[in-house]
Amino acid sequence: MIASGLLTDGAGWRWVFFINVPIGVLLIAMAAVFLAVDPRNRRRSERFDAAGAVTVTAGLLLLVYALSRGADLGWGSGSTLGLFAASVVMLSAFVRIEARSRSPLIPGSAVRNRTLVAANLSAFFTFGAFFSFIFLGSLLMQQVLGYSPTQTGVAWLATSATSFIAAAITGAKLVAVVGVRRLLVVGQSLLAISVLLLTQVPAGGHYATDLLPALLLAGVAGGLAAPAAQIGALSGVTHSMTGLASGLVETMREIGGSVGVAAVSTVLVSQAGVNAFHAAFWVIFAVAALGALTAAIAFPRRTATPAATGTTETPAAELVH
Repeated sequence: MIASGLLTDGAGWRWVFFINVPIGVLLIAMAAVFLAVDPRNRRRSERFDAAGAVTVTAGLLLLVYALSRGADLGWGSGSTLGLFAASVVMLSAFVRIEARSRSPLIPGSAVRNRTLVAANLSAFFTFGAFFSFIFLGSLLMQQVLGYSPTQTGVAWLATSATSFIAAAITGAKLVAVVGVRRLLVVGQSLLAISVLLLTQVPAGGHYATDLLPALLLAGVAGGLAAPAAQIGALSGVTHSMTGLASGLVETMREIGGSVGVAAVSTVLVSQAGVNAFHAAFWVIFAVAALGALTAAIAFPRRTATPAATGTTETPAAELVH
């Protein structure tokens, strides 16, 4: 956050994206050098599902683009409706291809796995609420409270610090003791409360009294819910499906964030002043509350599916309860 603010104030906001290029290249090189090759992949005879990959990628790109441009083009405009229609066509084609493919990207066993589906739904709502919270909070600080980009980055340090601490405790201690399901319910409930606090921020609000409590609470919420969703996805599958489960939950994370940001942007442009921000925060509150309710209902209370989060297998029921 601080680095983004410094880049925006200095070199310009476009460098927030450029800076990721050398980091990405470095990570690709490190992955090629240090990640072990699974010997099973060398013996695998299945063909890559190219048609499925193309249709699902195109469908999701069209969906995200439609959501991103809808507020500017108009949700009822021909361009927006055309993008949504094209997305539906591509995703429908993907479903049909997967049903007939001998080597589907998403096998039927994944769709029928209740714990995996619940974890992906939780990831959608968790990151949909959290990413839009960061997006809208940053705009609130700069457009209403008059913060510079650097000041905004420093303000978010409270959320980053508490999120880091809570995530470390969640992965090391809380998941085994409390369980994924309860952590998701508590985390998203805390996020809903933090959003509720920001609906009361006045135009001349102060950081210590009006922003800091919500930012600290949001950090704890993210630190509880985000790793819990990812661990929940892996705890619901066997070792052979961990790669698929990890990819699915990351995909739902990005889609959730795109949908959340698009939703609050639509509300934001429909009104003016601080009231627009308050109304948009109510949208995030609804997403977080719905996420808590979904986690409470969707996750099975008991399941015999073995977890694949480590070298030893732990019953998923011990993680989900």
